[in-house]
Amino acid sequence: MAGPLNRRVGLLSLTKAGETLLVQCDEAADSVEQSMLGEIDAHASQMLQHLLLTCVRNLRAA
Repeated sequence: MAGPLNRRVGLLSLTKAGETLLVQCDEAADSVEQSMLGEIDAHASQMLQHLLLTCVRNLRAA
C-alpha cells in the first residue's frame, strides 16, 4: 500500500507472529547486552555507547 503523501513509500505492518518474534529478538538482544556489559558501571556503559555511536558516524562519513 502506498503512503498517503508519497506513492514511493510503502506502508508495512507486522503480523501477530512478527510482533511475537520482534519481542523475542528484543529480549535476546537485551540478554546479550547485559552479558556483554557485565560489571561495567552505568557511566562507563553510557560512555561506551557514545563512543561506539561516534565510530558508526565516522564510518558512515568515510
